[in-house]
Amino acid sequence: MVLSYKLLSVFGIRIELHWSFIAFIIALLLFSPLVGVLLLVVFAFVTMHELCHAFVAKKYNIKVKKIILLPIGGVAVMNASRLKPLKEIKMAMAGPLFNFAVFLLALLFLKATGISLMSVSEVLEAKTLSIPLVLYYVLYANFMLGAFNLFLPAFPLDGGRIFRALLAFRMPYLKATLVARNVSLFIAGTLAFISLIMLQDLWLLIISFFIILGAVSEYEGLLIQTLLSRMKVKHVLSKEFIKVKPLEVVDEKIPLLFKKKELSVIVTTRPLSVADVRDVQSRGVVFSSIAKKVKPLKPNDSAEKALHLMEENAVSIVPVVSGNRLTGVVKRVDLEKARILVQLFGNNVFKS
Repeated sequence: MVLSYKLLSVFGIRIELHWSFIAFIIALLLFSPLVGVLLLVVFAFVTMHELCHAFVAKKYNIKVKKIILLPIGGVAVMNASRLKPLKEIKMAMAGPLFNFAVFLLALLFLKATGISLMSVSEVLEAKTLSIPLVLYYVLYANFMLGAFNLFLPAFPLDGGRIFRALLAFRMPYLKATLVARNVSLFIAGTLAFISLIMLQDLWLLIISFFIILGAVSEYEGLLIQTLLSRMKVKHVLSKEFIKVKPLEVVDEKIPLLFKKKELSVIVTTRPLSVADVRDVQSRGVVFSSIAKKVKPLKPNDSAEKALHLMEENAVSIVPVVSGNRLTGVVKRVDLEKARILVQLFGNNVFKS
């Protein structure tokens, strides 16, 4: 199932809309066109907030994959595990500082033009789009985006990343992430309690849910990368794989794929590539038409590198070569099994 859809690209960074965001905006446009349009204005600033994070990341040569817009905000997807604390603080602060800058510029514009800001009651009663109404939303959205992200020390908000970076000055990065995760879960629980008992605010409850999800996934993702960084490709090398020629038809290999229970194969192109039969949309397709070029690994590369290649290329196996000879593959399922073994029994499970 496709969870997000590309909207546009900015300096090579994909901006994608999550299906829940699309459904949310459509529902709002049907229920209240005015609120729907104003929220699109708000999410323009959410996108720019995330782009600021991405631009600072690119300055540090961190690959930014995409930005996904969700009903509660945006998420910049990047390979930024185990950052230096100071770099992480600079990246995290870029978004909120942009929002505060827009907030101040909007205030200066109001002062220079003499436009009076609408009151909350006027905003709630507004029926038509106007400059004062748009300015109210610009001011409110940017102040809340900046303050909420910067001053709430919870993942996946910027404050949580800054809090983790400050801890990382005094302790290992993984331990700092664990502490930040626990604080995030406490904050999420507090917000949920306030929402259910005191305010009965559904939106606050949704935010607490996303904080829990973000905190858990942040720690689990870093834990997996840390464990895999202690392993080499040769420790998880598999000799069980299917090799096909570029012009072979996928249909003809289905019996073999079914027998071996494989969805991905190695295509003997130059360089080697990976084809996944889930990418086939019609019969008569040859493997070269669905093949993805993937840089081969070497036996002494880290297993973490294998995981990064899989994520970057959206594949479940990566070829391993020694010299110019294909010696095996690394499979995502084997990485997961190896990670569990190291987590349970320590680094001595695999001998160098």
